[in-house]
Amino acid sequence: MSFFTQEHEALRAQVRDFVARHVEPHAAAWEQQGAPPPQTFELFGEHGYLALTYPRELGGGGRDFLSGVVLVEELYYSGWGGLALAILGHCGVALHPLAALGTPEQQAKYLAPALRGRMISSIAVSEPEAGSDVASLATRAELTPQGWRISGRKMFVSQGTQASFYIVAARTSEGQGSKGISLLLVERDAPGLRVVRKLDKLGMRGGDTAEIALDHCLVPASALLGEEGKGFHAIMRQFQAERLMLAVGALALARRALDTGIDYARRRRQFGQPIARFQALRHRMADAAAELEALRTFVLTTARRYQDGEYPVTEIAMCKLLAAQRAFWVADEMLQVLAGWGYIADYPLERIWRDVRLMRIGGGTDEIQREIIARRIGLDEAAP
Repeated sequence: MSFFTQEHEALRAQVRDFVARHVEPHAAAWEQQGAPPPQTFELFGEHGYLALTYPRELGGGGRDFLSGVVLVEELYYSGWGGLALAILGHCGVALHPLAALGTPEQQAKYLAPALRGRMISSIAVSEPEAGSDVASLATRAELTPQGWRISGRKMFVSQGTQASFYIVAARTSEGQGSKGISLLLVERDAPGLRVVRKLDKLGMRGGDTAEIALDHCLVPASALLGEEGKGFHAIMRQFQAERLMLAVGALALARRALDTGIDYARRRRQFGQPIARFQALRHRMADAAAELEALRTFVLTTARRYQDGEYPVTEIAMCKLLAAQRAFWVADEMLQVLAGWGYIADYPLERIWRDVRLMRIGGGTDEIQREIIARRIGLDEAAP
């Protein structure tokens, strides 16, 4: 079954060429710096990649969801997961609530320039004491005569030190659980917003992640994004697309790991022959190739359903769970194939191994995906 059209494959070739010319020569420096420079976002914007799947009436490219899949596959297949996370965190995560819920004024002020890479966006949901449990977040916002006054801390904020503006999830009423959570647009220079620290991470080091504090941060009343108290549902809906794209990205990183292992095994000679001829190693790679092909088919089938208007929550959770787990397994197996060489930075395996580990945490942990699946297959229902 073919999931992609000729137009999709033409896009793939364009993105791969773009990555080869504009990303790979600089990615190592960005990895050391801990973030791509702002000009990188502008370059992606100039080529239309940030706006690729947004509606034309919002200044987007009007391409379908599978076009976004192509972009994600190629960015992650580059092997520079941190760069992919930064670019896609901006256009693939943070801007979606703004496109879906923003007023024309908000979209003109924030979305239009962000799609061109002239502003960098970030979404701030997780907190020191509220990660997977979004409904328990403690950040609060109160509407005063001067505007919304926000107090709280946010952790794991992608593009945290670079962002021009943040979409902040805060509790605006005393409702229990998910009730009363709203989304607010907060500009970088808003009074009371402070970047506490840039986080030093195991992997995805080419993407900026930070902790921010909102100390009675004041924003205008017009900063409310969407309906008051409906932010949780907007976040949850966005999580589905994000999780599906994380599954795509995990498999693409794993494919790059496998291709690196295959190339090395063909060239590396031990005991008078290429190590690709040793059954213990070739069977590891055969298993990895089979698993990645099967999982990619499952993920792309689910992506096609999502594009067609379905909302396959169970299958998306399965995609995220399985792709993240097996991608890390593949990267670990290929690191073993390269042995000592895989453990040093001469090959991309040590970076891919570190980067792909995040896929089992970000966007909802393995445990959260299992809970979603368990509920949806009926394990919460009482026995007759």
